[in-house]
Amino acid sequence: MATAIDRVAKSANLQDDSWTVVLTFPYSGLTLYGDSLSAMVALSVLALAKNEAIVYGRTLTGRITEDGHIGKVAGIPYKISAAYSERLDRVLIPDEQHPGDGEWRTPFLMHVSHVGTLEEAYQGLTGRSLFPKKSLK
Repeated sequence: MATAIDRVAKSANLQDDSWTVVLTFPYSGLTLYGDSLSAMVALSVLALAKNEAIVYGRTLTGRITEDGHIGKVAGIPYKISAAYSERLDRVLIPDEQHPGDGEWRTPFLMHVSHVGTLEEAYQGLTGRSLFPKKSLK
């Protein structure tokens, strides 16, 4: 997680050396791990640092690549199904698909969006730009 948070902070031109991030889960014995979670955690931390919020009902799966993009992960059909069972409205998935995922169907009334850049992912999660344009006053 720390690497993903560092990569996102660097891409957003933010200093993360004073940040302390602690993840806790409401279920004892639950272990969450893997690259699939890293992009969501990193962009959530970034939104908090910018005093912005993730829109309710939205989630992201993917990893943060070294060059600051959303990288492919496996198991997309299962992740979409899990999001649907939790009644989420929108799932953001990497542009590049894992070859083992095959074809899958989007559940009724769910929006699945492909994202490749941090800007696209941040916009999809928060409804705001990662790099807001400066006013020309």
